[in-house]
Amino acid sequence: MMDLSAAYLPIENRREFMVNSLKVKENVIFYDSSILHIQLYNDDQPVQTSLDGPDEEFNKAIVTMRYQMSILPSNKVETVLVDQLWRWENKEWFVIPDLDTFLK
Repeated sequence: MMDLSAAYLPIENRREFMVNSLKVKENVIFYDSSILHIQLYNDDQPVQTSLDGPDEEFNKAIVTMRYQMSILPSNKVETVLVDQLWRWENKEWFVIPDLDTFLK
């Protein structure tokens, strides 16, 4: 779903993402992914959350993802943790990608 993911990138990151995402699609087999943790921030200050949700407005999130994957030509399944940066800008959420994790 990398092609669809480009819509969540800031416009200045989309071209590089599309070029590098092809390398990821050709070299990585994803078996599973899950969200392990989400930390919310308002202007780089952590936001506390309760069962009712966040205690204040937030404009940034760090989402810790766990991926089960194999990087070809290996068939060994690896577990990789990735912190994704999400930002609220111009009334939209954008992710700042780091595909290097998947290209090592």
